[in-house]
Amino acid sequence: MTTEEQFEIVWRCYPRKIAKATARLAFKKAIKLATVEEMLDGITRYVANKPDWMDFKHPATWLRSEGWSDEWEAPQPKAPKYAPPQFQSTGARFQSREEYLRAELERAERSFR
Repeated sequence: MTTEEQFEIVWRCYPRKIAKATARLAFKKAIKLATVEEMLDGITRYVANKPDWMDFKHPATWLRSEGWSDEWEAPQPKAPKYAPPQFQSTGARFQSREEYLRAELERAERSFR
């Protein structure tokens, strides 16, 4: 199989089709470092694990940076930036907003006595 045929296989599998000529040049260098199978496995992992907020890299960038060797971790859940009243560290839990407001009003009245 020729290098051009190998490139076409990788090109068809890569999710972002942009700057094909530049990608071809990057592929000619990358094929010396990895097999087509390694690249295809890397593309599969990249597509499966890339966070939604992140754009796909240009294919040439992915090839030049040896993207097939990237190790992807499962995304970690983020802690909320603001804890709603029922989860604050006071230990009090409220069933409704009204219950929370009533407790806050009582606390405020106690602090002004």
